[in-house]
Amino acid sequence: MPTLPMMTPTPHADASRKITAPGGYEWWRFDASSDDGKLHLVAGLHFGHAFDRRYLRRYAMYRRFPTRVRPPAPAEFCAVTFALLERGRPALRLAMPIAKDEFSAADDGRTVRLGASHMNRGPDGVLRLHLRGLDDDRTIAVNLSFRPQLNTSCDVDLASASAADAGQHRWVVVDPLCDVDGEISVFAESGGPPRVTPFAGSGCHDHRFGTRPLGALGHRWLNGRAVFADRAILFHQVGDAAFVWQAGGKGATPAATSGGLKVIGSATSRWGIGYPETIELPGAGDVRLMRPRVVGTSFASVIVAYDAAGDLETGRALVQVLKPRRLVWGSR
Repeated sequence: MPTLPMMTPTPHADASRKITAPGGYEWWRFDASSDDGKLHLVAGLHFGHAFDRRYLRRYAMYRRFPTRVRPPAPAEFCAVTFALLERGRPALRLAMPIAKDEFSAADDGRTVRLGASHMNRGPDGVLRLHLRGLDDDRTIAVNLSFRPQLNTSCDVDLASASAADAGQHRWVVVDPLCDVDGEISVFAESGGPPRVTPFAGSGCHDHRFGTRPLGALGHRWLNGRAVFADRAILFHQVGDAAFVWQAGGKGATPAATSGGLKVIGSATSRWGIGYPETIELPGAGDVRLMRPRVVGTSFASVIVAYDAAGDLETGRALVQVLKPRRLVWGSR
């Protein structure tokens, strides 16, 4: 019996996979920490917003009543998201729904556009991220440049150890280590000059996509990165499965491994989500992530900054713990 493809393969890391599966998602993700460790940012361009409660509830109703409820398509739930996080201060957040006819992506992945927001990779390899959106009575404008410091990437199958009905879930590390600079401007509806926050630091960019909601693969997702002067370590832990990608460092060969992640101790966010007190990455040069500081929290996730320490080197780490099934029925 013939079947319809749920996504389109491509050799280009950042190119759209043209996900059509109900409940599926595609997500171009960026994060960075400032050089002084005080500011952190997380941004995303979404085709099928994996955190949208309306989308997840529609999918749940479709699975319950497949002959009576129309399946929700990813194209119906496009969005732009952004968060500027600083410990002890309210987060500056943007979550802007975008109409499906305002999404476009170049076949080579160099450009992705959602309404007035877009990413574009220039001939110099620099990835420029421009976001525009409304938050209540103010306009947020984000202009950032991600300058890759490592010329390497990888594609990890997160669902390799899962049951077939979990769908496909893939994680493409595109730019594991970037110098990041730019500014975030906030314009008040009442007029006047904008409030401008300059940003300079380091971060990374990856591309995630799947053919089922995140909760189909696991009830708890832990993902993060640790960046140093000349190398980066990125990791996922979904259920009992862990995946670690490391790149850079003198004489080191980029490598993706299963396992090699150890969580020690547990603290709890104000919404009751546990996060590690220490994370060990023994397969990545005995790196330890210590001294956790919660910088962003919601009913379904917590974002935590850590100090990263390896042999004769220090860096910064940012980790998110997500409970995807809470997104269906909880508050934002």
